[in-house]
Amino acid sequence: MMHDKMKNDKLISKAMTLILALLLVSCASTPPEKQTDSYQTIQPRVSPPQRTEPAVRTEAPANPNSASSAAEAPGPKLRKGTGVFVRKPTATAEPEGTSGDVTLNFGNASLQEFLSVVFEQVLQENYLIDPQVKGQVTLHTSLPVERDAVIPIVEAVLQINGAALIYDKGLYRIVPLANAP
Repeated sequence: MMHDKMKNDKLISKAMTLILALLLVSCASTPPEKQTDSYQTIQPRVSPPQRTEPAVRTEAPANPNSASSAAEAPGPKLRKGTGVFVRKPTATAEPEGTSGDVTLNFGNASLQEFLSVVFEQVLQENYLIDPQVKGQVTLHTSLPVERDAVIPIVEAVLQINGAALIYDKGLYRIVPLANAP
C-alpha cells in the first residue's frame, strides 16, 4: 500500500509539473510580428506634418460612385456635419458698452439721407443742411451706443465729408468746413 501511495504522489507531482509548465508556456508572449491571434498591436498616434495646401478639395473625383477612387484620392476630404451640437452654448455676459439704445447701420448712404435719419428719427432735433454739403456714409456700430454719443459720431462723419455741425438757438446747421466759424 505504501508503494501505491508513492506511485500516486509521483503521478500527482508529474501532473502538477506538467500543468505548471503549460501555464508558463501559455503566459509567454510572442513578438508582435509573430502573433497569430486576433488581437492587434496598438501603435502610438503621430501627428501628420503641417500642410500648406487648402483644406477643401476643389476638383471632384473621376467617378463619384466609385468608393475606391474616393479612398485612393490624395489630400484632405470635406465632411459634412450633422448639425447637432455636442454641447449646448452657454450664456455669456453682455459686453461693456451695450447699455445704449441706438444702433447706426448705413451702407454707402448719401450724407443727406444719413443726417435725415439721425436728426429726425433718432435725435428728433431740428436741422438745416447747406446745399454745398454732399458725401457718402458707411457706418456700422457693432454695439448699441448711448443717445449722447450720436452727436460726436455725426460730427466725425461730417468732418470726413468736409462739413461741420453748428448748434444755434435750437437748430443744428450742417455747413461746409470752410464756412464754419
